[in-house]
Amino acid sequence: MANISSDVRNYFKLELLSTRSYGPLRQLFKNRYSQFNGGQIWNDTPTCGTTYLTNVIKKNKKISLTKVQNVSVSNGDSNEWDLTTITALLIYGDRPKTLNAAEVQQLDEENKLLEQLREIRNKLVHHASKSVATVEFNQLWTDLATILVALGDTDTELDKLKDDSIFEAPTQVINEDNVKEASRLNTLATQAHKDGKFFDAIALFTKATVLPGVLEHDRAIFYSNMSSSRLALYEKQQKGASSNFEINDREDQRYLALRDAKQARNLWLTWWKGHFRVGKVYAAINEHDKAVNSFERALALEPTKNEIQKELDDSRHIFGRQMRYEYLDPQYSPKTVSEHFNAIHETLGIDPENLQTLHSLVDQLGLDVADVLKGHKYEHGDIDIKQDYEQAAKYYAKAARHGSAAGMYYLARLTDLGLGVKKDHDMAHKLFEQAAEQSAEHPKFKDRPNVGVADAENALGLLYAEGVGVHKHAATAVYWYQRAVDHGNAEAANSLALMYQRGNGVEKNLDKAEQLFELSARRRDSNAMLNLAELLLDKNDFEMAQRWFNRACKSGNILAQTNRTNFEDICQTAEYLGKAMAKIHCIDDVDSNDKGKNEQEYTDLIPFGTIPRHSQITIRDAIDDAYYSMAICYLTLKRDDDLDVAKKMYEQGEEAEKLQLPCFLPYESNGKNLLKLVFNIPNLINTKAAPKAATPVVDHKSRLTDPNRIEIIKRHRKWQQQTAKSLVGLKAISLREMDPTKDHVYQGYVLSVTIIEEAYTWIPSIHIVIEDEHHQCEQMFIFNFPDGQGEHLTSKVYTNGAKMHIINPYHRLGANDAKPLIRVDDFSSIIMQNESDRVINMCRCCGEPNAVHVCSGCKKARYCSKECQTMDWKLYDHKIICKKQ
Repeated sequence: MANISSDVRNYFKLELLSTRSYGPLRQLFKNRYSQFNGGQIWNDTPTCGTTYLTNVIKKNKKISLTKVQNVSVSNGDSNEWDLTTITALLIYGDRPKTLNAAEVQQLDEENKLLEQLREIRNKLVHHASKSVATVEFNQLWTDLATILVALGDTDTELDKLKDDSIFEAPTQVINEDNVKEASRLNTLATQAHKDGKFFDAIALFTKATVLPGVLEHDRAIFYSNMSSSRLALYEKQQKGASSNFEINDREDQRYLALRDAKQARNLWLTWWKGHFRVGKVYAAINEHDKAVNSFERALALEPTKNEIQKELDDSRHIFGRQMRYEYLDPQYSPKTVSEHFNAIHETLGIDPENLQTLHSLVDQLGLDVADVLKGHKYEHGDIDIKQDYEQAAKYYAKAARHGSAAGMYYLARLTDLGLGVKKDHDMAHKLFEQAAEQSAEHPKFKDRPNVGVADAENALGLLYAEGVGVHKHAATAVYWYQRAVDHGNAEAANSLALMYQRGNGVEKNLDKAEQLFELSARRRDSNAMLNLAELLLDKNDFEMAQRWFNRACKSGNILAQTNRTNFEDICQTAEYLGKAMAKIHCIDDVDSNDKGKNEQEYTDLIPFGTIPRHSQITIRDAIDDAYYSMAICYLTLKRDDDLDVAKKMYEQGEEAEKLQLPCFLPYESNGKNLLKLVFNIPNLINTKAAPKAATPVVDHKSRLTDPNRIEIIKRHRKWQQQTAKSLVGLKAISLREMDPTKDHVYQGYVLSVTIIEEAYTWIPSIHIVIEDEHHQCEQMFIFNFPDGQGEHLTSKVYTNGAKMHIINPYHRLGANDAKPLIRVDDFSSIIMQNESDRVINMCRCCGEPNAVHVCSGCKKARYCSKECQTMDWKLYDHKIICKKQ
């Protein structure tokens, strides 16, 4: 332990201190069990545990335990329960309604201590390096010691754990004969394990563990070895059978292995192998979050052990994929080449036979991409090719040797997963870096992406975000994600959005997160669609939240499809409440004679059964619900006195709950739950009514840094080369209402837009960038305009600031890059607005009118400020078009 840093020692001192809570918490559970069950005693037997699991835990939705934790509870022995299990049972356990006020107060105070203890425990768990600096250590120690003293421990005993002597072997009275016998049994058991006689090994290890007078550290070794034998026995029993990660039986060898591993860890907390054994078992039962925590502890104690790093990398890798729900994501489902062709046909309308012909031509020409295509066929299987990862890896390697970024990326992916080649995270990392170093533009086909580069950049972002094969570093992950986003990767945009949403590696920025979620969603990432829907729901933009949620469902997102009903219910309820609030807020003063009328108008807006109303309350209803119903009505009036009344109603409802007779229980109040969810009543109780807030000022310039806007305008600037129809009867539509993942003609609709980027060519079509009323932009391609009119239209008509209507707009995915655009094939479907509506001297960057500054280079671009000119040069690459004027 001499080579362990002081910060790591601090971490394990805190760990040791937290284990002091186990005894008091177990006793607290037993006391409460007796108090809640008429004096019955918890006797740590399976009978007691099974009854509790059936009658209490399975009926309480607030208690959420893993399969392993359920088995440990059913086993009945509270000494086997971990801190998570005990605190969950104590905090969320149902209380009898017969408790008096003093008993309720005591339970509440105890639960506050438990919440604080759990919070400190979570902080320790999420220290990836398992090291705690001195300042943080002192604060955590003080907080933890205060909780333990309140639970019955003593300061003098706790202070002993601060000394470094805890890392040395404890002084014990030993029995020399038993020590020799235990050593002999361990030797025999180890040999039995090597011989594959796992039952014999377990029996011998068991005998060694129960001998008295043996050093605790030696017993930790015996338990650790026995855990290894139990895992090996399970693997031998399951050989040839399909994988089953769930544990439902207390006799399952994995459950027993976990029990033994934890016993080894508890006997010798600062021994790396005890934590390593716990991690191995958690990995075997697919609980990789817990495995990661245990492997991180082991690595902190023995940083040079390669076997720990290898297991840690594997568990981090798998856990990351689980957290991204890759196993549910349709984009990760294996597809044959034919299935890919059909998907492209559905999305872009390209004939699969033409694609097949193109593949054959590529194969005949002997291009590097041919090896990548062959590798893909072997990786996923095809009509005439049997799946063979080894062959796939060979073709990818061949392409990689010839400089193919795609070959490097796909080979790295197989290496990372251990498919067809030996799993090697370090080698995968090197291959990802090699692919990312290639030009983002295809070396032979200019203006086309070099397949594999952006994917490799995204993969590197994931490695640094999760710490697989590299040190976990959020800022480096952000760097690689941003590079991948800039090069068109959809998944990276979603991952980067999550980092901005959480403030991980970057300063928290919800506006930036929303922009990136939308960019990723427009690139057809279904996870981003779901994340965007949830973010918009939090912003009370129910219409767009519902649209993106539906798009996630249509894109095959299993999570969205599973939770569709719940999401729609939340949107509907929140929207109805918003309408009710808006209706009543528009009344500056409510006459007392009209109050009843207005309350009735409010209740008419709410779907029956969603919120309790006065007219629905009967003698059979719970009294507390009546108070909550009245609180809702008064709350919506939003007058100073009514807010006070609503506050009192809520408080009286809570008091009524405590006094309810048992015959009315159990009773769930929808009114209370809705009040908590939508209006956050607990905070309102301590808040005086505030004056009506001023209308928030919307900063439209924030859109200028939207990555989707930047991408559209930069892509547009790289291009080198009527009988009016009536708008009567047409419905207005905006760009955000169009599904960016589908080809669709919006028949019967009209899109009204402003040109913000003029055309630079009219062959074969006129390309412009348009912006709608919501300041969202898109490229528009105009075909079939009159012969000889191209130059006139681009220089005089379709210029910056001009406004137009597009009838029956066609939202199209580009045939080459699948990027969304608006396509016009019927020239007469464009109706230009009057010149008086044009934005005069429009700022080239933000679109503001009457921009006075003119670019000194092209003498054409106008800007409203120096800031906009700088932004246009740096973000939008104005130099591309400045040289052409």
